[in-house]
Amino acid sequence: MPVRSKPRSCFEPYPCPYLNTGKGYVPPTAPKPPVLGAIVGQGPGAQEVAQGVPFFEKAPSGGFLSQLLERAGLDRRRFLIDNVIRCRIGKDTTPDGAVAECTTRHLFPTLEPIAAAYTQREGRPLPVLAVGIPSARVLQGGWAGQGTAGTLVEVVR
Repeated sequence: MPVRSKPRSCFEPYPCPYLNTGKGYVPPTAPKPPVLGAIVGQGPGAQEVAQGVPFFEKAPSGGFLSQLLERAGLDRRRFLIDNVIRCRIGKDTTPDGAVAECTTRHLFPTLEPIAAAYTQREGRPLPVLAVGIPSARVLQGGWAGQGTAGTLVEVVR
């Protein structure tokens, strides 16, 4: 699968904080109904960018995630899988405060309709597994002040 280029429209009319440094673009997975939850990482690795899939199953983190879900008897296809940042910002680079720009432009709008439908169906917030400190911080409003904790999602750490 070819490396996807970042759509320039993700942040319009705002400039992308990673426009000149980010590589590739990895969109979220489309979960198979009924959705069981969401898994949010900090950003894609090299293999995820090459395949265009977050937590790609043959990459170390994606394979480990798949094993954990399988052991728990959970179907990976029933989870929205996404990242705080959808492009690769560098080898072993931890996202900083600029992730707030990325998150408010793509992650929250992706989570909101799924979380609302889940909450309506289940009567409780959507479980969201934050993989890594940056994703937990963003989902709880640590950088943007716009976290989702306590509204339509329940952040699981």
